[in-house]
Amino acid sequence: MTDLVATLHKHSYATISPGRPDNSASDTTVLVTGATSGLGLEIAKSFVLAKAKHVILTGRTEDRLKLAVEQLQTTTDASQTRLSTDIVDINSSESIVDLWKRLEVAGVYVDTLVLNAASNETPPDILDIDWLSEAIATNFLNQLRFSAHFLRQTMPAVGHRRKTLLAVSSGTMHMYPYPRSAAYPTSKLALSAYLARVADQIPETECRIISFHPGTVLSEAMIKHGVDPVRSGLPFNDADLPANFCVWAAGNNDAASLHGSFVWATWDVDELLALKRSYSDDPGFLRPGLQGCESVDSRTVFSKIFAHKEFQV
Repeated sequence: MTDLVATLHKHSYATISPGRPDNSASDTTVLVTGATSGLGLEIAKSFVLAKAKHVILTGRTEDRLKLAVEQLQTTTDASQTRLSTDIVDINSSESIVDLWKRLEVAGVYVDTLVLNAASNETPPDILDIDWLSEAIATNFLNQLRFSAHFLRQTMPAVGHRRKTLLAVSSGTMHMYPYPRSAAYPTSKLALSAYLARVADQIPETECRIISFHPGTVLSEAMIKHGVDPVRSGLPFNDADLPANFCVWAAGNNDAASLHGSFVWATWDVDELLALKRSYSDDPGFLRPGLQGCESVDSRTVFSKIFAHKEFQV
């Protein structure tokens, strides 16, 4: 997966810049979960720079949300963007339902949803099923619950508007072995795979759905667990790289071909789009599946099986 394209980026670049007119988020409302710090806050910032009409930051505490908005106001020209906050706990299904009820009552229609909030805790015992159940609920089931409310919004009277659903996933989902954790990559794989199935049922013109690995971004959680950005030797990339990728993925028409895909935000998107033949020839291209094997088109699976000599009469 790391050599799919020739160029891997560590810093943002011109094609995905939020200042480009073809990446504009104007007239759109964007909701980012887990937006009080780190990547989530950086994603919100990129949509402000892309001149989104309304950016909604969600998190678990009012104080941290207030600080996040203040930071955006001091680091960007947010004069064209309404900034608002709402408290939601991604661990709680009731909290998610209540959030969408509040948005509906307020007449807020979300055009772009970025699923960033997640749990990355590592249990002491890989077979701790109770802990695993909580991780699956947070990183998979509640993410889908959030997505379902987003997809089922009542379309505003002004007419059709394509939605975009972007899920922050993880490259660990296709890394073997990955001895440090099992629940996190497994839950991320489940979400990306399920969203790919949802994309099979929902046309891109209705909602563009993309899962992506943000690269290695230094986070509060890493620092909390003692990661030293210098001594660790990890290939960190700038946080605005995946953040600006989100803006490009949501707003640029060229990103339509990635509908249903799982990609790395560090991949050069121009080189990625040049692989058009792969998209057209292989419906499973860049979708979660069995490593080392070509994807199987369900519409032709039996004809391929019966083509083997063991099945020939």
